[in-house]
Amino acid sequence: MYKIKYSFSSFLGLMIAIAACRTAQGQYIIKQADSEASLYNYAKAIPLYERAYHKKNSLTAARGLADSYRLLNDYDHAASWYEKLLSMPDHTANDEIHYAGTLINQGKYAEAKTLLQ
Repeated sequence: MYKIKYSFSSFLGLMIAIAACRTAQGQYIIKQADSEASLYNYAKAIPLYERAYHKKNSLTAARGLADSYRLLNDYDHAASWYEKLLSMPDHTANDEIHYAGTLINQGKYAEAKTLLQ
């Protein structure tokens, strides 16, 4: 019986360590993506942001994806990422403005106007 408790506590400790490493790895990927984006390598930053977003649905990764697609003039992908970003509670007014600009570039003027009011 004592060995079972020891095994369970070891297993629990291992799971906590894995979760901590996974979070740290996601943050490292975002740091790499931010570095690529700061060098205007948006095409290289996008897969990194996607990996980070799939590890943890973070506001930073979603914003990085939306902005990278917008700056590459890929407005369809940018709009879908801005929609996800705006559904998150901590989005900013700049996110809304960039999304409105993306909608304008897609010819969706009424939606952009509604968003900006």
